[in-house]
Amino acid sequence: MHFYRITRKERAYDEATAFVVRARDDYEARQIVFRDQKAIKEDYGDHGLEPELWLDHTRSTCDYISVDGPEEIILVDFLHA
Repeated sequence: MHFYRITRKERAYDEATAFVVRARDDYEARQIVFRDQKAIKEDYGDHGLEPELWLDHTRSTCDYISVDGPEEIILVDFLHA
């Protein structure tokens, strides 16, 4: 398994803008976010949860995160209106 950071290209306030996912590959990482929309809505509401956005390569990125490397913060996603 690997870690992937999925980020929407169009930034927005008060909406889901990124996820870090453990998956076999980038395709599966996108599918997990798409599949788990119901659970995400229960925890965070439906702000910014357009399921198709996370599958669309033109609207979101999916980057491999290596487990090798220095200690570092992997994701800080803070937007405040």
